[in-house]
Amino acid sequence: MVISDSDKSEKHKKPKKLTVKQKQKHQLIWAIVLMVSVILIVILVPLIKYKFINQFNYAKLDFQKTQAGDMKFYSTRIPVGDLSGNIIGNFFINFRNDPRNLQDLEVEKTTTMPVFTRDEVVYISTGKMERNCQDGTVAVLTLSGFLKQFALMNVSGAIGDKEIAEANNIPFITCLNSPDNTVINIIEGDETKIVQTGPDCYTLEFKDCEVMKVSEKFLLEIIEGYMKDFEKKEKWWEIF
Repeated sequence: MVISDSDKSEKHKKPKKLTVKQKQKHQLIWAIVLMVSVILIVILVPLIKYKFINQFNYAKLDFQKTQAGDMKFYSTRIPVGDLSGNIIGNFFINFRNDPRNLQDLEVEKTTTMPVFTRDEVVYISTGKMERNCQDGTVAVLTLSGFLKQFALMNVSGAIGDKEIAEANNIPFITCLNSPDNTVINIIEGDETKIVQTGPDCYTLEFKDCEVMKVSEKFLLEIIEGYMKDFEKKEKWWEIF
């Protein structure tokens, strides 16, 4: 095969150098691509995290995980309706524990959800605590606030230890001396569990200062029962 002189000259031709203008154009294109990529990462990563990673459904409610400093919160909105069955708003509530992590916490009860004596005072009666649990007060206030604001209950604090109650001039309340009231006992024990000890009596026992866990599990029991009846739309306003 004979290679012509023209073919030889084509092979030995050097690549054509880019002009300064062409180089600047290529650099501008790469800069734009890089800038767009950075913007997409900045926008999409938090969005994906917000929508898919930090959001989940539990008890027929959408929960959103957020963080404030070292504290994590799991927030949701509970639908609220009027007597005609129309949704008129939402009740916003924060949990300190992931509801999914409380599923295995033991609950012994005879009813599908906590039952309250609406016309009587609901007592949250705390027992003697050997440890100074930091979450104790917050747990009681959260439970009390929920029952007052969402369930519209008349809630009062009490003590389940007679000696402490008398020394501090606080009502001494137990399920035995207040059978007509709903009594929620919060006591320190060897396990973290909820036990229904009577028709309107509940014991929230906790160990290792897990008072927030057991109180939030009790709240979730109320909310889960509420949502089941809410979906049925059959006199759900009479749940409590």
